[in-house]
Amino acid sequence: VLAHGEVAAELGMAVAVTYLERTDAGPRNTLTLFDRCGRRVLTYAKVHVCSFDLPEQALVPGEEFPVARLETAAGEVTVGAMICFDREFPEAARALALHGAELILVPNACELEANRLGQVRARAFENMAAVAVANYAAPDQNGHSTVADPVAFDAEGRSRDTRVFEAGEAEDVHVVC
Repeated sequence: VLAHGEVAAELGMAVAVTYLERTDAGPRNTLTLFDRCGRRVLTYAKVHVCSFDLPEQALVPGEEFPVARLETAAGEVTVGAMICFDREFPEAARALALHGAELILVPNACELEANRLGQVRARAFENMAAVAVANYAAPDQNGHSTVADPVAFDAEGRSRDTRVFEAGEAEDVHVVC
């Protein structure tokens, strides 16, 4: 995991990495966010472990939804994270928003179909926080990584699509501003 911090510093950009973390209680599905200088600024363990997935049943759930201030070239932003199944629970995004999250990162490993994509947009709108989901590309999953902006109206008060980006199925790198 520490090597990812070195990569973040080398690239001058924040990097989030997910991994199975070894703890005394057992393995956890964990995300660590490194800032653009390579410093570890956030570590989060998945709270909602999938009871219907045999391998995941062995994981130890996290207990909280922490946030961190991330310094970016455009200024500071408060960031939180949910992992995959966590996004199914409105209270996860709400807890992050109550702690000040302006951006919620969601690494994901399941099909992103119309209902789940709509759910991401709802989490953004409900909590006035941007939500960025990075999903496995095909053939492992179906891609469709997405970013939702919480603002549903433009400057003139007209309704607008809060989905500001949706990738296709193929593996690729995208910069979303």
